[in-house]
Amino acid sequence: MNLKKIRALSKLISFMYTANIPEATKGTLKIGTNDLQVDINGTFRRLSIFFNGSIYIHNNLPDGYGIRMKDNTISITNFLLKNLKNNKVLLNYNGNLEVLKAHIITVGGKKINLKIDDLNVRESVNNSKTNFEDSSLLFLEEYEQVDSTPIRIGINDDSIKGLFAHKPLPDGYTGNYNYHPKEKIYMTGKTLTSQSQPVGKLASSFKLGKTKVNLENVYKKNLTLSLQTQQQRTKTQTEMQKQVRKEKASVKEPKRRTKKTGGSY
Repeated sequence: MNLKKIRALSKLISFMYTANIPEATKGTLKIGTNDLQVDINGTFRRLSIFFNGSIYIHNNLPDGYGIRMKDNTISITNFLLKNLKNNKVLLNYNGNLEVLKAHIITVGGKKINLKIDDLNVRESVNNSKTNFEDSSLLFLEEYEQVDSTPIRIGINDDSIKGLFAHKPLPDGYTGNYNYHPKEKIYMTGKTLTSQSQPVGKLASSFKLGKTKVNLENVYKKNLTLSLQTQQQRTKTQTEMQKQVRKEKASVKEPKRRTKKTGGSY
């Protein structure tokens, strides 16, 4: 089979595979205090977000999604053309983020610009209209502890999970695997665990030079991710508690009126 026939067959297979996948025509990127959500009326192949600021990303993407960040651009690729879960949350982040623009590439290859809905800006506008007469709220804001921890820049986990090798990899492996782009290492299992083993190359190659170092870095991820997940949960709980205290302090108690007793003399 010549190259022309191979390309034609590839297009036919691609068309048959994507025929039942809804083509996106519009969408909105929502920016929360510590997360990004996307609301799209179809499936996207690639999402690009252009921003200013310094952030550290906690990857919450489902199986089959890849993410990378470079030159103030976040690129998310939907390799398996799956829909988002977790209330359409793309990621959580720490730091300062100002989204300039965002667009998707649809399954059919069309570019669609997304609307930007910054909930932080909306909340700031609403707060500016509030009459701060409650002394307890002012007291709370004045003495609230500020987190001055330096912001790390990067992504906690850039691995692509939930992949499956129908055709044997170069070393003959078939089955579930996950891929680590930075280290260029394939590991067994849908996700990285302490039981995962490297695949895709001869076993002897993982004992040599840079490949050996990369494999060691991949194994370190498992312990690091477990620790970071626990820290993120603790931070989220702390922020929720702060928000609850603010809301309680902002609710004004109704003024009590005392009825005058006795007659006039």
